[in-house]
Amino acid sequence: MEAHIYEGPLPPPEIMERYREIVPGLPETIVSLWTKQSQHRMEMEKLDKKALYKQLKTVVWLDLTGKAMAFLLLISLVVFAFYSMGKGQPWGAVVAIAGSIATVFGAPSVYEHLKKNKKR
Repeated sequence: MEAHIYEGPLPPPEIMERYREIVPGLPETIVSLWTKQSQHRMEMEKLDKKALYKQLKTVVWLDLTGKAMAFLLLISLVVFAFYSMGKGQPWGAVVAIAGSIATVFGAPSVYEHLKKNKKR
């Protein structure tokens, strides 16, 4: 009884010849199956890259959209604060300024909290 060790996807030619002696056409079948498997793996890797790219694009888009919305909210609150002060409503201005401060300093901490809970 013999044991052979080899590295790589296909056996060395000597072993392939022995396979041919046992079952005619077996080396061709092995090479054909290996070729199909390699092509399939490469196609799957391409799909993985495309999916990763699409996911990355979505994350960047959501990040930019979120920042734009936060900026618009902040600007709206500041405008409302000045409007309230102009109309003689100091409490409206205080609430708007407090909302602005909460938006600027609170959003990052909420984001970190959500990110930390998502990892669990």
